[in-house]
Amino acid sequence: MKFGISPKKKWPNLLGSKDSIRRQLTAFQEKYDVQEMVVVSYIFDPNKQKRSYEILKEIIDEK
Repeated sequence: MKFGISPKKKWPNLLGSKDSIRRQLTAFQEKYDVQEMVVVSYIFDPNKQKRSYEILKEIIDEK
């Protein structure tokens, strides 16, 4: 799965399974040498948005 900064947006989109998101996040961190990120989710369903943050936390905690 591709990730990157689209011409219309100035931020990356991380999409896919937990493993895919982990790989994308790691690649982004290595490419831009970042130590800290701000994550925003534009999921309008509150339960799905909460779950997306929980998944991200699980990924980060596994690192």
